[in-house]
Amino acid sequence: MPTSSSTSGSERRFVPVAALSFAVVVGALTISYELLVRSSEERYGVRRANVVSPLSASPKIDALVSDLAAGIHYSVYALGTSRTEEGIRTDEIDRAAGPTYNLGMSGGSILSGFEVLDLLDERPALILVGVMPMDFTMTGVRQGSVPIRLARDSIASLHRRPESEERGPAAAARTMTYALLHGASPARRRSLGQWFDLLHMHGDLMKFINNADAVAKQNDLWIRGFLGVRRVATPENFRQLRPSTIPSEYVEDHGPLYARLEEAVARQHSRGSEIVFVRLPIAPVARGLEDAAGFDRDIRAAAARYGVRYIDGNELMGDAFIHDRNNFVDGGHLNAFGATMFSRALADVLRSSKR
Repeated sequence: MPTSSSTSGSERRFVPVAALSFAVVVGALTISYELLVRSSEERYGVRRANVVSPLSASPKIDALVSDLAAGIHYSVYALGTSRTEEGIRTDEIDRAAGPTYNLGMSGGSILSGFEVLDLLDERPALILVGVMPMDFTMTGVRQGSVPIRLARDSIASLHRRPESEERGPAAAARTMTYALLHGASPARRRSLGQWFDLLHMHGDLMKFINNADAVAKQNDLWIRGFLGVRRVATPENFRQLRPSTIPSEYVEDHGPLYARLEEAVARQHSRGSEIVFVRLPIAPVARGLEDAAGFDRDIRAAAARYGVRYIDGNELMGDAFIHDRNNFVDGGHLNAFGATMFSRALADVLRSSKR
C-alpha cells in the first residue's frame, strides 16, 4: 500500500511540473524570438524591406506595394526585361534623377511594366524604358502578365478604404496582441520549412525575420529592384543571344505591340512623366542578330514618332566596353561591374539634360 500511495503522489506532482516546464520553455522561446524581431525591425524597419532578390517578379511588385503603402514613393522607374533588372543600378540613378525603383521583370515585356504603373496610379517624374526585341513579342507579353495576375491582391490593397478594415472585439484584441508581441504578427511568422531552408542555405537571420524570402545567402547585389549578378561571361556565352528565337519572333509579332506601346507612352505623358527609351549595352554578336531583325531601325523611328528621347547603350559606352566580356554575364546581359559603369554614364547623361 505505501508503494501505491507513493506512485500516486509522484503522478500528481508530474502534471504541474510538466506544465511549468512547458510554460518556461515556451516563455523563453517567445521572449527570445521577440527580441530578435525587435532587433530586426530596428535595423530594417517594421515593413518588409527590399533586402533580398525575390524569387519571381510577383514578390518584387509586392515589395514596391509595401513601400508605397508606407508612403515611400519613387521619382524614377526603370521598366523592361532582365536586361533592365540587371543593367540599371538604382542607387547610381538616384544621384541624378531622384529615388529610383527598378521594375524590370525577367522575360516580361515593357508593356507589363507600364500596366503596373497604371494599376498603382504612379506618376513618376521620369520613366526609363529599357527596350529590346523581346518587348515586342507575344512571348514577352504572356510572360509579363503572370506576375501582374499574381500580385493583383497586393496592388488592390493600396486602394482599399480604411472603413473596410475589420472591427470589433476580436480585431481590437488582435491589434493589441500584435502591438505587445511583434513576433506574433503575420509578417513575422515563419514555418518550420522556412527555418530549415534558412539553416540549409545559410541565410542572414535578421534579414530573414524581416523578409521571409531571405532564406539563402545573398551573393548578388540587390538594390530596390536592381539585381547585380557578379558572374563574368565565358568566351562562349559572350557570343550567344538567349533566347535565340527572339529575333524571329520579333519580326512576326512587333507591329501591333508598337501600337500598344505608343498608347502607354501617351498615357504616361498625359500624367506628366518624362520618358526615355534606353537600349542596354549588349555584346557585338547579340547586337548584330537583333539589328538584322530590324530592331535598331524600328526603335529609333518609334522614339522619334512618340516624341521621346532615345539612348543607345552601345554608343554611350563605346567599343572598348562592349568588346570586353568582363562587363557582361552573357551576350545580352550586363554583370554587376558593367551595370555600375553603364548606370553611372547614364546618370551623367540624365544629369546633363537637366541643366
